[in-house]
Amino acid sequence: MATILAIGSIGFWILLSVAVILIITALEKESFSGASVTFVAAIILIACLGSGKDLRGVGEWIIANPGTSSLVILGYALLGVIWSFVKWYMYLVSIRMQRGTNKVAADKDKNIARYNKSTIMSWMCYWPLSMLWTLINNPIKRFFNYIFESISGSYQRLADRVLKQD
Repeated sequence: MATILAIGSIGFWILLSVAVILIITALEKESFSGASVTFVAAIILIACLGSGKDLRGVGEWIIANPGTSSLVILGYALLGVIWSFVKWYMYLVSIRMQRGTNKVAADKDKNIARYNKSTIMSWMCYWPLSMLWTLINNPIKRFFNYIFESISGSYQRLADRVLKQD
């Protein structure tokens, strides 16, 4: 059986990179199901085209170490819940800022947690990738937004001059 996706191989790292990009993209599009399908597909590909014994080894370790496994799972879930509150707060702040600039109509459903269950669940489940992308993406967006806001008057003057009706 081919092991082109054996853990540590080039194929494995390519698959992992593609899966991470697809999961982050799904999270950005608020698609919990898309992120989950990508995650499961990557595991299945590794199991079928990689070294299934590596995955079995993980399963065997979990069974052999139930206390440690439970603490790891509990810790992961706890960190996911904490991150989801941080991300929810940032989400609400962005809505408040958009309303202040009239970029978005006041949509009261956007700030109701139960209508955002899938999004919040994705932040909990995929918190490491959500956090990583937030730490990378938010400063870049702020930087370019600052630049645009600083020179937007110049863009508008150029538009007014070029499109000036005689």
